[in-house]
Amino acid sequence: LALQSGGVSTMLIAILMIVVVHALETYVLNPQIYGHHMHMNPVLVLIVLTIAVPLLMAGMVIGLLISLFQSVTSIQDQTLTFVPKIIIIVIVAVVLTPWMIELLKAFTFDMLSLI
Repeated sequence: LALQSGGVSTMLIAILMIVVVHALETYVLNPQIYGHHMHMNPVLVLIVLTIAVPLLMAGMVIGLLISLFQSVTSIQDQTLTFVPKIIIIVIVAVVLTPWMIELLKAFTFDMLSLI
């Protein structure tokens, strides 16, 4: 709609506004709301999201690839989607465990230094 009514510059401004609003919601509003509701520090909510994103992305990417494979080959086996996702998520979790531990350790030291 922005491209049709105002051209490329209006479309780019609309895309920029969407990105800014999304970033504001993701990095400011959601941690504040979730932190207040669950009685958690908003930084802790961001830490949890940061740790969970690689696992969720790995599951989403492998799920997308498997669903494409299933649609091309017409194979409709339920275990075909479940088992590879679990395997990939476990592999990603094992590979990223040192990074996750370092992130949590740094957060813990920062929180303890505030006491």
